[in-house]
Amino acid sequence: MPSTAVVIPRVFNDTPFSVLNVANGFPGLIQFDDTSAMPAGWANLHTWRFSQNGVSAMDFMNQDAFAFSADVTISGANGEAGLQITPWWSQADGRFNIRTPDGEVAVFGGRLPFYSFTANHGKVYVAGTTVRLTMIYTPTPRWTRPIRPPSNTSTMTALRSAAARWPSTRAIRQRTRPMACSGS
Repeated sequence: MPSTAVVIPRVFNDTPFSVLNVANGFPGLIQFDDTSAMPAGWANLHTWRFSQNGVSAMDFMNQDAFAFSADVTISGANGEAGLQITPWWSQADGRFNIRTPDGEVAVFGGRLPFYSFTANHGKVYVAGTTVRLTMIYTPTPRWTRPIRPPSNTSTMTALRSAAARWPSTRAIRQRTRPMACSGS
């Protein structure tokens, strides 16, 4: 079980002169306040990882079932935020993402195929709204001979709700790899 979180600032650092303030009050609050300064580039990305020692990220193996949620709010006019199940080879992939100004809600990157809740269900995020994002990972069951082996996929379920207005769910089949969890 995680006891703390490790913050990884500036995974993307396209606006290197921005002023970044981070509050790490895990498990109650992790907040990134990144104020752009000129010249502004495309985007900065800041993430965090579950940890047991406050120094290194926890690894979750293929057969580790887990679920986690966060209440997420974007207060700026132009931003992205969400949860992340990152594969071992990337600090930025495997995202359950909300964004402004267009309000898209989508899952993408790493081993997660692209899926837009906005395009498929008309769900949009409105800046300043707090939404609960949840990711549930269900691994493929282990098998023993002579039973036929299961397919080499596990299930990732992404859930989003705002007030009780519109829950959305999507089961995503994926090939598994060791993972670390984060929010961004």
